[in-house]
Amino acid sequence: MRRSCFFLAVLLLLSGLIATSCIPIIYPSSTENTTPTAVPTPPATQAPISTPAPTPPAPATAAPTEIPTLSSQEAAALEFRRVQDAVKVMMRNNNLTELANPVPAPTNDMRRFPDVTTRHGVVGVGYVLSCHDFNGDGTPDTNYMLFDRTKGTYICDKYGNVTQVTTGYE
Repeated sequence: MRRSCFFLAVLLLLSGLIATSCIPIIYPSSTENTTPTAVPTPPATQAPISTPAPTPPAPATAAPTEIPTLSSQEAAALEFRRVQDAVKVMMRNNNLTELANPVPAPTNDMRRFPDVTTRHGVVGVGYVLSCHDFNGDGTPDTNYMLFDRTKGTYICDKYGNVTQVTTGYE
């Protein structure tokens, strides 16, 4: 017990949390009285202990982490997957098993893809991936795609199966 208190006092003293003129508390051994007693210490005559200055960190020698780049083929495949997934989610959210009027011509405008003409709700027009009016009140409130336009062009059948006509990377 005495040893741990001593080490704690030394650590506190070295870290500067207590001054050298503090009164240490000495805990008696298990055979003595259990009340701690304060023992005054004589004034310190030694020079205060100083801690060495921290060493500056070594300069970074490694190159910064680079963001991996996709090949044009990988980027086109990723975009296709995102469009296909967005169509499936949009159909599921709107309880659709078929699209009544899928776009007949390839497009990269997700505000008009995959079905821009079917009416739903009071004033909702189209089941689209960007600026979709989910509740049919005339105000766009849902985006299934982050961007309005894609690099590639797409068509869709009535079951929601997407075909990538061009990749946009040719």
